[in-house]
Amino acid sequence: MAAAVNVGTKSIVFNNICGIELVSSAEFLPAPNGSLQSFYNTHIKESDAKPAYFGKASVSFTQEGKKTIAGKVYQQKLSLRFPNGDLLTAERIAEYEKAKMVFIKLSGGTVLLFGRNDYFQNAALDVSSRNTQNMTEITYACESIFPIGQTNGSFDHLLPEDLPVNFYNL
Repeated sequence: MAAAVNVGTKSIVFNNICGIELVSSAEFLPAPNGSLQSFYNTHIKESDAKPAYFGKASVSFTQEGKKTIAGKVYQQKLSLRFPNGDLLTAERIAEYEKAKMVFIKLSGGTVLLFGRNDYFQNAALDVSSRNTQNMTEITYACESIFPIGQTNGSFDHLLPEDLPVNFYNL
């Protein structure tokens, strides 16, 4: 049985988002029994995660929980903004829209899995884009039965910040 959380203690970790990976295919399982937060966390066996470019201070994640007749539901939203003033804008937007889930690396060392909406995922992300002649904003939305959980992700190769998916180098 998992240890109870002491809600009377203060979390002293303030995280910044320092990496984003887009996943269009993955083999994932709920974390095994006995692990930390086994119902909420996810173990990734294999994935095709690709590091994504986003501008500094132009990424945000929000989560809002509310009670419904069927139980608690969490509205989750992730937004990325980046410059798009080149000839590959349409192809770049299409690549961001292929994501089925997103790994969010935090400066504290944890990786969040955005897009798992049920014990086993059964719904696609809602992806929208908005752009001007200079900037694009991609927004991912997900409705989940539980708060966002953590994952092992694929950031152990230390490349996401060095090789972003941005098509500028083609």
